[in-house]
Amino acid sequence: MEVIKKLLTDHTESQQADLLVQVTGILAFLAADDTARKEIRNSRLIVRMLISFLAGEMNVVQDPIPRKMMETLATEALVLLTTHFKEKIVLSIVRESNVQAILAETMVEDMENIVHVLSDESADHRIGVGKLLQNLRAYQGAEYTELFKIIDKALPKVLETIDLAESKIESDSSDDHSSHAQELIDSAEGKGKLLESFIGLTVQICTNGDEMVFTDALRSANITVDEFVLKLKMILTVYKSPTADFPGVRRVVIQQMNWMMEKNPAYIVVFKKHEMDIILKETAETATKIENFLLFHSGVGAFEHEESISSIVSKSLGLITGSFA
Repeated sequence: MEVIKKLLTDHTESQQADLLVQVTGILAFLAADDTARKEIRNSRLIVRMLISFLAGEMNVVQDPIPRKMMETLATEALVLLTTHFKEKIVLSIVRESNVQAILAETMVEDMENIVHVLSDESADHRIGVGKLLQNLRAYQGAEYTELFKIIDKALPKVLETIDLAESKIESDSSDDHSSHAQELIDSAEGKGKLLESFIGLTVQICTNGDEMVFTDALRSANITVDEFVLKLKMILTVYKSPTADFPGVRRVVIQQMNWMMEKNPAYIVVFKKHEMDIILKETAETATKIENFLLFHSGVGAFEHEESISSIVSKSLGLITGSFA
């Protein structure tokens, strides 16, 4: 790690772009390793540099190609740094210390630039940033309220993107959307990855905020509660077989449903009206082991959830039928 620190601070101007891309790639690779992750977290220099790369603040690299590569690799590294990993210790403590290390080095301007990526960047980058923001927003501490407010303000845009992606599931014939938006949701895999990321971010904003944040965001995005529920229903209907590319797409949909039902029983009436209990039963019957993992690294489930998909679906069925205590 000392070598990486030296490379980040000691290089000639002509070496900057290629060297920084290589170093960022190495950090993204190392961030999947338990020991290396802790070392990265404990280095303020490395954490600060990764945030700067992601926030687009490295003006020393002007070439757009290596610059985009650095931003994407920095996102990957930061997502892994802030993700649960299995050890014989309390997972929440490990994860919170990593998230704290990232938040502590993130300025308000950094967060504004990072959140801006959700609406003005390439597909993979937006998806990665969505995952990073949901990891950061899951933090329970109150010392980063200003940063969280910036994330929360993005919810209307997040919901609009979910709306667009779900609409593309139903029909790809419309050409009313921009070519950039079409690129984002061009394939079934792209839509699945996007929905998993952005609905997951919605879950964390809602879980750690209040109901008004959600209802105000729906209103701003011009989406009614009924329309939103129907979108969730469509996603559960279409993605009956999640893959390693987006293993959590049904999980985050059901987590959002559970939050809504626990927060306001009136939502239960809407779910029943649209026969979501039937869809949930089908989901319970088709639950797979893949869905118990947060993500896959090199084709292997690397980060396993503490709660199984079956448990989450069971809770949802209990809430919608009134049998959950």
